Amino acid sequence: MCFKKDLIACVDMEFNIANNTKVDSKEIVEIGVVIIDSARNEICSFSSKIRPTSGRLSDNTCKFLSVSRAEIVSSPSIQEVFKNMEQAIAPYLPRLKYWCSWGDLDYVVVNHFRRKLGLQTKLFSVVDYVDAQETMAMNVPSVRNKLGLMDAVEDYGDGWAGSHHNALDDARNMASLVGFWRV
Repeated sequence: MCFKKDLIACVDMEFNIANNTKVDSKEIVEIGVVIIDSARNEICSFSSKIRPTSGRLSDNTCKFLSVSRAEIVSSPSIQEVFKNMEQAIAPYLPRLKYWCSWGDLDYVVVNHFRRKLGLQTKLFSVVDYVDAQETMAMNVPSVRNKLGLMDAVEDYGDGWAGSHHNALDDARNMASLVGFWRV
């Protein structure tokens, strides 16, 4: 069966804040996924906190994300979350044109964890990836290359909605910008 590739997955991840900036020190502690159609209508969403694989969680992370330590530490493992995410979005995977994130850090970190833990995920291994921040900067002349997501949404999107640095809210806000680039 042949499917039209007409959907986009906007993905945002939040990380444990560590003193070390190396990729292998990053821990995904939350993920938000919003699947939209070509008219930017939300078709599906998924969100979950993720228990750090190392078991370590900085106080700065909890403050930054406005969550309790218990909320993250009691969350499912990354393996469970990715399995649940794949189940939630499975009906839409054949129609996904690409998945995007604001900047490439999410892409780099998720691929590090895929290799490190042997995570099986079609979204991050089969579906094409687009750096939304870079692509928007290349396609909209007035956008500065490193414009933050909130500034971009305020200037070009539907206006910020929800909590900044909540993965699902950030993914939804990113979705309001999708019409500004062509891939």
